[in-house]
Amino acid sequence: MKKHLLILAAFFYFMGVPSLAFTSPSPELKIWKVDPFTRCPICGEYFTIGEGQNLGNLEIYEAYFQDNQYNLNFFGPIGTTITLFGEKEFATGAGFLTVIKTDDNPVHINDLENFPANHWTDISKAGRISGSYRAYYHPSQNFGKWVSSVKWGNSELPEAIAK
Repeated sequence: MKKHLLILAAFFYFMGVPSLAFTSPSPELKIWKVDPFTRCPICGEYFTIGEGQNLGNLEIYEAYFQDNQYNLNFFGPIGTTITLFGEKEFATGAGFLTVIKTDDNPVHINDLENFPANHWTDISKAGRISGSYRAYYHPSQNFGKWVSSVKWGNSELPEAIAK
């Protein structure tokens, strides 16, 4: 019983104080896969990708081959941009998601496929859970499970949206 109370207390702490629990001194992306049966936001192991660390192959993440959905926490100042690709080496054939921060608060996205297809969407601050951001989602089946590469910055946006 005490173990369950401790887990529940930790859950409410992390959900109630995300800006304190996840603040970062420099831009970074934390991704993790969430078991669809528990949807526990603190149960997965984070894989941290620092600013400018463009990764063409996420197989180095130990949970990469698990059949779970990715979640992400994204930190940095206004204008910090990240693109997640459904294929290795930044290919766009299996979908992609570009996120641009529009405030200094951490961005938390629990469903990478929950955006309208093929146009920019502005997401205003969602209570205390997430900061504001813009997102462009080019869909593909199971994109949220198979993010395979990550690229930082505006100069590297996929050709489809760079115009």
